[in-house]
Amino acid sequence: MDTLPEVLIDGHADTRVAFIPNIIDYVLREILKNSFRATVEAHMHQVEKPPIICTICNTPNFWTIRISDRGTGMTDNVLQQIENYCYTSFKPEPEYSHAFGQLISSGVQDQGSSLAGFGVGIPVSRAYVKFVQGKLEFQTMPGIGTDVYIKIPQLSEMLDEVRI
Repeated sequence: MDTLPEVLIDGHADTRVAFIPNIIDYVLREILKNSFRATVEAHMHQVEKPPIICTICNTPNFWTIRISDRGTGMTDNVLQQIENYCYTSFKPEPEYSHAFGQLISSGVQDQGSSLAGFGVGIPVSRAYVKFVQGKLEFQTMPGIGTDVYIKIPQLSEMLDEVRI
């Protein structure tokens, strides 16, 4: 693995929102970690990896982040299981393990979960997003890539519903 994919940010990139930072930080870290892993695995033998694109959309009631990768995509079977605790799509083959190890040691996982590959990232992310009345949705094309949508109500819209 010579390079990591670049992350491009577009849309309402200068958006500022009031929100609980630990929640969105955890969710973004988990989704980006999975996007990096899928992209690195799918393009392991290429020097230039396709970028991961983060698109931000800010509306008066919601803000949405779409993370698009051109990694391996997911089959319907994997997509149905990713919400289950302890389910992982991580491949233990030495070539994949080496690439994922390099990814983690390169700093992508700094301050993130030490439970990478154990099947807790997506279920916990979904629980966090649901806690704040949001949605976490996956659109995937096997062999092409995955788009993950994180849709969160503006804090002003949830003040009466979420107890902190």
